[in-house]
Amino acid sequence: MRKLILLICLFLGLAASGWAEEPQPLIEEEDWTNVRPAVDPSLNGHAPALTWWCGPYAEEVGWAVQVANRWNQLHPDQPVELRSLPPHRLAEDVFREAIAAGHTPDLTNFLFPTNAHEFAARGALLSLDSMPGMMDYLARRCGQGADRSFRSPDGCLYQFPWKGNPLMMQFNAAMFRRYNLRPPRTYSEFLKSARVLAAAGRAEGRLLHLWAPNPGPQFWHRYYDFYPLYLAASGGHGLLTWQGKAAFDNPAGVAVMAFLADLWKEGLAPRQNLYPDDLDQVRAFADGGLGMMLTGPWNILQVRDMAGEEFQFDFAQLPVPDSRPAAEPVYSYGNYRNFGIFSSCRNQALAAEFVRFATSNESDLGFLYSALQLPVRNDLEEEPLFVLALQQSPAALLKFAVQGRWEEPVGNVPHFNRVLQILSDELVLCAVEGKKTPEQAVHDAARRVDAGD
Repeated sequence: MRKLILLICLFLGLAASGWAEEPQPLIEEEDWTNVRPAVDPSLNGHAPALTWWCGPYAEEVGWAVQVANRWNQLHPDQPVELRSLPPHRLAEDVFREAIAAGHTPDLTNFLFPTNAHEFAARGALLSLDSMPGMMDYLARRCGQGADRSFRSPDGCLYQFPWKGNPLMMQFNAAMFRRYNLRPPRTYSEFLKSARVLAAAGRAEGRLLHLWAPNPGPQFWHRYYDFYPLYLAASGGHGLLTWQGKAAFDNPAGVAVMAFLADLWKEGLAPRQNLYPDDLDQVRAFADGGLGMMLTGPWNILQVRDMAGEEFQFDFAQLPVPDSRPAAEPVYSYGNYRNFGIFSSCRNQALAAEFVRFATSNESDLGFLYSALQLPVRNDLEEEPLFVLALQQSPAALLKFAVQGRWEEPVGNVPHFNRVLQILSDELVLCAVEGKKTPEQAVHDAARRVDAGD
């Protein structure tokens, strides 16, 4: 009871300190990377002891501002300077340029797992293994063995798991009621519902799509169709073996490719990229032209901002092949971003302390409340304060927390994006253009991966 009282007091203190406040406006772009100051760069006259680059999204910037301000209040002689990455560039490209120019920050919370391996191989990141107490803290927060999914090929850990958002299918509830649909569990149910919407659209003289996977050839689109669908179809098995060889030339891989091919072949998904920007897709979803999106919990706020508080939507698990039993759990891809400390950092012990500070109970709770996203914790469904936060958040967020039991990150190899590019090449040839069978496309992709193409 005493522990619960303390937790409730902490919650009340967080509410009073303004975790839900609007993010502070960003100061105009000014330096070579266009990384933008997110808090007063004067730091009350103190030179920064640490520089921190956070992600570009408003909700995450708002959280980071709160964390930085709280740290600076507690450490006035060792302040952190916060800057946000530019919103219209790939963060990985900004980091690559900073590494090449010798202008990296001390730390970031926006490392993508695969790129952390790449940067570590270039000597740009510090190993966390030798930092006193770090591995014990990671095990307490994230669970025993949580580091295994993020270790680099040299056996060292260069990234600290921060947030992990599983992907689910978001659906327009009002649209589903209007056309007497329900979230499809299997591929055949999905195709049937897509045909119903397509026919209704023709009758109404407009385009209606159940889902619009991106037909483009760029590898990153496959994080939002083939890869999560493969995890769902395979029961959580990854695309690669531990040795980095292809593991997807199997019935699950063929089923996913065939499902996507059916969508495009029947005209149930557009062959043109109708939604070049994420907000274009959200707008079509809000306007009733698109029934579903494969997305993460960050889209809760995006849809609310676009469509208003009264707009009704919900989330469902990913569709699976008809042969998968309904009682089996459905896996999905977990979209992770992690903390990392760059080797240019001169205050390494202080940076490690800051990582622990920014991933503490208080900081994680603030992130959950303000961004409606999930920190990587093994107690989200057990610790009373986090349980309370999930209960007070939109009901959909609890669904994501439950889905987090069955999520997988990217393949733990440096060349994972190259694997996705190969799969993307073959997906376009097969599913979008109809020039290969699903079996041939999957087999050719596996052969290219194993050949080191």
